Amino acid sequence: MAYDFDIDYSLRAAVDGGPALSKTGTIEVGAFDMLKGTAAKSGGTASFDLTAEDPATVEFFSVESSNYEDLIFAIDGGDSITLDGPIMLTGAGQVSLLGATMATIVFTNRDTVAAANITIRIGRSGVYTPA
Repeated sequence: MAYDFDIDYSLRAAVDGGPALSKTGTIEVGAFDMLKGTAAKSGGTASFDLTAEDPATVEFFSVESSNYEDLIFAIDGGDSITLDGPIMLTGAGQVSLLGATMATIVFTNRDTVAAANITIRIGRSGVYTPA
């Protein structure tokens, strides 16, 4: 199987005077999507269609926002989850934490001061270019 994209990732966390964690890796995927949208301030929403095929093929998923102040999201109409920092999930096992269907994610920006510019990145292994 030939892959079209390599997604290089790194994770670093360090506690002052305590332990540190540093991990890097590469995920090979056949398709990469970057979705962008804006949730206006004071209750604005941004809705994204996530998967065009089997969600089990999603190997990488990340979300970042320009504003995390009072930002929530829900996947497929499920319970609201507070987004107070970026998300990065690597591997199909971690991505499966988002649910079995992963069809739609909706962000609601309850901040009354600023909009939230949201970027989602998805890497899927189920689509590839044959060698």
